[in-house]
Amino acid sequence: MEQKASPQYERTHKAICNALVELLKDKPFEKITVQNILEATPVTRTTFYKHFRDKYEIAELMQRQCVTTLNQLRQELGGVDIHDYHKVIARYGRHNGEQVRSCWIMGKKESSGWAN
Repeated sequence: MEQKASPQYERTHKAICNALVELLKDKPFEKITVQNILEATPVTRTTFYKHFRDKYEIAELMQRQCVTTLNQLRQELGGVDIHDYHKVIARYGRHNGEQVRSCWIMGKKESSGWAN
């Protein structure tokens, strides 16, 4: 049985992912390095590698989270009156917009390696 990660581990994991999201606003994925991510977070290189092998593993995690979230949205829309779609989609956008935007940016170039 898998044990739940500590709150500190979860915060660090999320901080690393959020750093990549923020870096993607100004820099293409291919140009982002682990060093850039480290400079954007209060974590050491050792801590980074306890969480992820490389930036591609972060991208893969974010892609899986996007797919999961989009599937949840699809299921939710299946049970909603068509007149209320805009409410569900607006709520989804508020909570997941940056993540989906980042996944789209990382995946739009096939040369990025992880989206193939």
